[in-house]
Amino acid sequence: MVEVPATEFVKNFGQYKERAQREIIAVTSHGRTSGYFLSEHEYLLLTAHSRRAYPISELPEKTIEGIATAQMDARHDYLNAIAENSNRTPQEAAAHIRELRKGNTLPDGVTIHDLINEGRA
Repeated sequence: MVEVPATEFVKNFGQYKERAQREIIAVTSHGRTSGYFLSEHEYLLLTAHSRRAYPISELPEKTIEGIATAQMDARHDYLNAIAENSNRTPQEAAAHIRELRKGNTLPDGVTIHDLINEGRA
């Protein structure tokens, strides 16, 4: 990766636009990186692997189905002891999430993390 002062980047934009097809350009201002210039290919690679947090009301059905059909790897059975007070199956946890989506609220003291753990128990 190459670092370029913002003034030089602006003056030679065409050159850096072409160079960004080969490597990421760090644009600096007053000695600090203020942004990055990268190719569309690099951008798509970065965003393809990004994670996203959703409000329950916007949680994709595919994600809820994933929760409903989740199977804990046997190597992690010891984690069940952590959630032993949970009595919901993954399917019940997914149904609960669907219900919560309707109102877009969680009961007092309940977190998404709690719901996911209930589905794993």
